[in-house]
Amino acid sequence: MNERRIEQYVQLIKQLLDCPNGEELAIVEANTHLLDTGLWQVMAAYSQYLRTQQQDKAADWLDNFARQLQSHLGDPPPSENSRSWETLNQQIVQLYQQGQYVAAIPLAERAVQLAQEQWGKEHPNVATSLNNLAGLYESQGRYAEAEPLYLEAVRIHRIALPENHP
Repeated sequence: MNERRIEQYVQLIKQLLDCPNGEELAIVEANTHLLDTGLWQVMAAYSQYLRTQQQDKAADWLDNFARQLQSHLGDPPPSENSRSWETLNQQIVQLYQQGQYVAAIPLAERAVQLAQEQWGKEHPNVATSLNNLAGLYESQGRYAEAEPLYLEAVRIHRIALPENHP
């Protein structure tokens, strides 16, 4: 998810919160290009933000609307990059478990690249990919290369996930 996309999600959320009752469907239909898993994530984060601002009623409405919208539309099908990213991660795990760290590193680097292209630089999947690559470096004793990747993964998780996320 890039910053521009997040801004579009937030604008849509604000429109929905500010619109008269009953106009939500028209707003959603005018913004179908934004109906994806990123929207659900930003809605959840925005709801938490509203709660920190003592706007519990608006947060409750947003949570409820997001659930209704998601149950009506379902999750969008995974994209080609998403499937490729998942396949790469499976291969990385297998190679790691076999102790084939050198063979896994180029795949892990590609997984980072795919995640960034698919979801933007601050998505939890990017953090997962960075963490996997760091683990491979660590397994080879390449601690100086692993540490900044681990730190970046933690930074992304702190931004992308709610404060109480396990």
